[in-house]
Amino acid sequence: MNDTEKTKPNYWIVAYNLLIMVVYTVLCRLSAGNAKGEDMWGSGLFLLMLIGIHMITCFVIAGAAGKKEWTLSGILVLIIGFSSCCFAFSI
Repeated sequence: MNDTEKTKPNYWIVAYNLLIMVVYTVLCRLSAGNAKGEDMWGSGLFLLMLIGIHMITCFVIAGAAGKKEWTLSGILVLIIGFSSCCFAFSI
């Protein structure tokens, strides 16, 4: 095995992290039901907390493992997660 095969990035890490984020975003939105206004704050804040924990976990693993895929996952969870959170609970 040469050096280029060893350092080949594993972008499936990014895909799995985004899939996990989509699943818990949908579950949080479905658990809110048809709630409007202040009734949605519980699910929305819980989703924000999950996104924050997910993002921090990605960055910690990136630091420990030294893989750029985990850093990319953390950045995408931050950007896509918080924007989808705002969108999911504004409908």
